[in-house]
Amino acid sequence: MRTGADGGGGDAPGALSRWLPVVVWAAVIALFSGDAFGGDRTRMVLLPILQFLFPGASPETLQLVHDVVRKLAHPTEYGILGGLAARAFDRPGRSALAIAARSFALAATWASLDELHQATLASRTGSPLDVAIDASGAALGIAFRNAFLRRRSGTPVARSFSAGDP
Repeated sequence: MRTGADGGGGDAPGALSRWLPVVVWAAVIALFSGDAFGGDRTRMVLLPILQFLFPGASPETLQLVHDVVRKLAHPTEYGILGGLAARAFDRPGRSALAIAARSFALAATWASLDELHQATLASRTGSPLDVAIDASGAALGIAFRNAFLRRRSGTPVARSFSAGDP
């Protein structure tokens, strides 16, 4: 059963309005993966903010929070990409499973390319673990979008992931 970008009724958005957000967000992710957002740079910005917010915290605790915030950025960025890709792939006659598979493949491919890009930078490292974290975030974003559309349209879970559709 098709989930429908608009809950099943009305016209689906045009190609530009479906794909432009995906392209823009992928560019944002690429920007975040550059030297400007490396650990040393974000540390210079985030640690003073964290120190202000938590004046009694030890330097080790502040560094741990910084590292956690940076790791949480991965599933967040890719959750958004996964949801945007699912919206873009959502077409009449396409099952939720087909939409999810295509969206996940796009996001996981972008995550792999992103990590390969980071491996070429002196200030960054490419990591297969980060690809897995990114892909997990994409899967969550796709699942959240599907759950939102199911809830909005009243479609039961079992029917929304029927196989065999294009």
